[in-house]
Amino acid sequence: MKPFERKGEWWLPENPERRVSGTLTYGSKDGLSLVLIGSLKDRSQVTKDDSIGRTVPIILGNTTEGKHLTLCECFNAGVHIRQSTVTAVETSFVAGFAVEGWHFSRVEDILCDRLGVNYWYLDEWADLLKFEEDGPPVVDGGFDNYQLRYGISHPITAQIDTTKVSVKAVWQNHMGVEGCSVTVTPYIVIEPSNPTPLLSLWKNEQYHAYNFIMLAMGQRIHPREMQATCPAAVRLLADGEPYTEKLSVYLSAQPEPESSLSRLQVLFFLKSILPDFERYLRAWFGKAALLRPVYDLFFGTLTNTSMYLGHKFLSFSQALETYHRRTKPAKYVDDEEWEVTKATLAAAIPQSLAKDFRSSLKNKLNYLHEFSLRKRLKDILEQCGTQAGVTVPDEKAFVEDVTNTRNYLTHYDKRLEEQAMKDGDLYALTETMRCLLEVCLLTEIGVDKTTIQRIARGNARFQRYIQPVAE
Repeated sequence: MKPFERKGEWWLPENPERRVSGTLTYGSKDGLSLVLIGSLKDRSQVTKDDSIGRTVPIILGNTTEGKHLTLCECFNAGVHIRQSTVTAVETSFVAGFAVEGWHFSRVEDILCDRLGVNYWYLDEWADLLKFEEDGPPVVDGGFDNYQLRYGISHPITAQIDTTKVSVKAVWQNHMGVEGCSVTVTPYIVIEPSNPTPLLSLWKNEQYHAYNFIMLAMGQRIHPREMQATCPAAVRLLADGEPYTEKLSVYLSAQPEPESSLSRLQVLFFLKSILPDFERYLRAWFGKAALLRPVYDLFFGTLTNTSMYLGHKFLSFSQALETYHRRTKPAKYVDDEEWEVTKATLAAAIPQSLAKDFRSSLKNKLNYLHEFSLRKRLKDILEQCGTQAGVTVPDEKAFVEDVTNTRNYLTHYDKRLEEQAMKDGDLYALTETMRCLLEVCLLTEIGVDKTTIQRIARGNARFQRYIQPVAE
């Protein structure tokens, strides 16, 4: 999201008469920061809830450019009193998010019927613009006249229950003495059947679409631009016709994009899945409730580039274990049968042991009938081999290395230190786990074995860390 600065006047919805001058700035590192020359309340209105560290639900503003702004979840970051010949008060807030284009008195009033997000590299991944040269040049008046035709893709849509998810292009052409150009900006657009709170759309439907695109691209992405429409944000034009405002949404701090999309990291482009787009997306959304912890662990790790390697390894190992727990029978015996055995084992614990020790042993009995990490990894490798036709170069070593390293990094038991992977070996093991997680997620949305093998042959990471199953 592009940095900006907005100067204007600001006030609280419940106190519109008291307006204070100030400046709102947005940056990739600091997010939304509002500095006011004065206070939004006079001294007689100030309560203990207005102190530093408190959150103001809504601050409204009009900028000098005539823009209407709604700042939401505003954290009171500080009050500075400057004294010279005149005492001046500066009040600072950090906003959780902002909506530009309309004034809303409450966060719950921001109900959207459309939320579109342009992500990093989405233009390269979606590739919605094509050019064609229309025949050879025609000589006319001393000029060689060329005719170029360009086409913009129709929206690519998936209907998921009562929500429509689309990849849509917004285009502009520019012509001048220096040349002409066509700019296409693609958006992932969520359109619920009924107006839905903005944050709910972002944290649920748009979140799942965001993760799906990140899986496809094979690298972290972040929003570049967000636009929304709300049934409440409608004004009448001069001719009396209603006009729905296009609202810009700004989140808290978002990092700047990296140089370009690394095509060698991409698992699949939009064009390659067009016939299956709706089927894949329905499966992805349909399994979101079941696999949400796996999505959180996997994609949360991908987007956090400052995470230590050991933490990244632990997140991926936890994601693999959680994936197996959520999708496979993961117990040697069922809970009802185990209760009988557990009672027998619990009764055999010597009463001479310390009370805390006996309690610890009884708690451990609750999970002894569940598969170990070692067993879960073997099952996942078998699944990848059967359903996807890929595996790791040395399955036995992989299982042992992941199990021992996980146990060491969890408990830091000296007895496991020599068996745990470190440095370059730990990096390779972590990347192998990532590839397995990607294969598991591809199989969950219904990608067939032939397609996964084709993906593996064309992806630089897969080529290095996994291999086709020997026929």
